[in-house]
Amino acid sequence: MVDIEDLNESELDVLHKYYEKLSDVAEKDDDIHKSHSIDSAKELAEKKQQDNKIN
Repeated sequence: MVDIEDLNESELDVLHKYYEKLSDVAEKDDDIHKSHSIDSAKELAEKKQQDNKIN
């Protein structure tokens, strides 16, 4: 739950971008019951890139 009542326009833009990125990450995942965060998604993507370089 996010309390947005007291946010200004700039803060709302940042929040919108965050949830937009989070949505992109969730759309790429087949498991709709999985929890997501941008930080964990970045870490996972970096690990996958490293694994692909090794193989």
